[in-house]
Amino acid sequence: MLGLRLAALSLALLASQGELPPDTASAYGTIRGDRILPTVRFLASPRLEGRESGTRGCEVAADFLSSAYQAAGLEPGSKEGYLQSFDLIRRTLAPQAELTVKRTVGGATSARALTVRTDWVPFSFSEVGTAEAPVVFAGYGIVAKEFGWDDYASLPPGGVRGKIVVILRHEPDENGTAGAKFFEGREMTLHASLRQKAREAASRGALGLVIVDDPANHEPVPNPSSSLSRWTILTEEERKLAKDDPKRPRGRATIQHDDEPLGILAALASQEFLRALDGSRDWKALQQEMDASRKPKAFAVPDMTVKLVHAFDVERTPTANVLAVLPGSDPVLSKEYVLVGGHYDHVGIDETTKEIHPGADDNASGTAAVLAVAQAFAALPMAPARSVLFASWSGEEMGLLGSERFVRKPPVPLDKIVAAINLDMVGRNKEGEISVVGRSETPDLVALFDRFASQVGFALNDDAGAGAGRSDNGSLWLGGVPTASLFSGTHEDYHEPEDTWDKVLPEKIAKAARLSFLVAYEVASGKSTPKRLDVPAGPWKALAPGKEQK
Repeated sequence: MLGLRLAALSLALLASQGELPPDTASAYGTIRGDRILPTVRFLASPRLEGRESGTRGCEVAADFLSSAYQAAGLEPGSKEGYLQSFDLIRRTLAPQAELTVKRTVGGATSARALTVRTDWVPFSFSEVGTAEAPVVFAGYGIVAKEFGWDDYASLPPGGVRGKIVVILRHEPDENGTAGAKFFEGREMTLHASLRQKAREAASRGALGLVIVDDPANHEPVPNPSSSLSRWTILTEEERKLAKDDPKRPRGRATIQHDDEPLGILAALASQEFLRALDGSRDWKALQQEMDASRKPKAFAVPDMTVKLVHAFDVERTPTANVLAVLPGSDPVLSKEYVLVGGHYDHVGIDETTKEIHPGADDNASGTAAVLAVAQAFAALPMAPARSVLFASWSGEEMGLLGSERFVRKPPVPLDKIVAAINLDMVGRNKEGEISVVGRSETPDLVALFDRFASQVGFALNDDAGAGAGRSDNGSLWLGGVPTASLFSGTHEDYHEPEDTWDKVLPEKIAKAARLSFLVAYEVASGKSTPKRLDVPAGPWKALAPGKEQK
């Protein structure tokens, strides 16, 4: 009853201020916490086993969402129907996988082979093959003109062509040791993306790339393999065991795009690699010097070569985004879209304890909010001028894979998506507060959240340190789509078995859904058109705007 009274008060306030046309009142009033909570409870139930992408539980969630969109009267959002299918790719290490550091002085060569899965792992997006070449250190491997940073600028032309490039993870001066916050501080921007760093090196002709845990800003872990665990690629023996026991670790997944091969062998290594490369150099001091001066350092590493051998067997597992659309009512503007989305996958079953991670806040809360917004739009007596596209993403926890697939293979032209709203973790912490991500990227869209926040009972915070790429809004941002994301903050149950349905605040989720409805309705009605993003050169910049990808 409390949720119903709060919804009624919000509705009355909006009506009195002329923000909400009378004929939308009944539709807006359907967004209620008591209707949202059962969706969260189902998605976070043991039956769905944590909704890891590519598993039976995730498939059950996808079926549930597609049925719910269809029951609301929404149309399929892609040519395939409600599901935009794609494959997760897991690679099995072949025995010949190798990372060897060699030093040649006076005609004599010494070599040290590092231990795979302890000192290093190949990235699952890496090419297969062998590369052996001299070594160039290139700082963080970042080119970010908007921050005045280019790790490759001080090298001579062609300085990494035909070489193995060694770079650090993360971004410069995360802790702000040189004063004001640099980049986005402790929260990573899109330039920290491991794939993006691989693309930067590949575009300059590098044969191989080794990305190393940076020594200055992140504490080394007691067992180097644990810092690599997220990127684990299984051996053949482990893969066979995993097939017999679905609760065993199955390895890091990725997706592959036929139109964008990376063209480089890429590996992640622990700090042991730096000691093998040059144990006499103080790599931590070098990083601290870069951070303090905020000036990149790059140089050839004398006398050293690195050999990389990557060999895999490939296993494909299907998963899908769930997409639905409400066609617009205007003959012209209906060809444009407002997108409301959030990821429905989570991290599944703990590899060690075998406990289910239910993911109630992350992100059953955002998924339920998107569904509530979709049902409210479907209940309108007349659709708004622009079409509204609803997206439930898979693969977010594996690296924004579902939203990346959408941007790479959009069912509608990307330049016709005039605005997007992402909801990720909107159900915990203080009920009356929520953060918005994207003010620096798309201030005019975030201004609409400012306008409506108090009317739904929110104090709106800037999540200024979150960066654009922490959730699926990062993929959309790379596609040039003006995107803002609602986020209620992390908590002690993040990615833990304790993130259960009974801890979420259903009225807070309802407020996030109402706020998203109002912003989406404002844009879909044609009253506002956020400025399109001028995206720095990035992984999907080469896509021709307005062209549907086949």
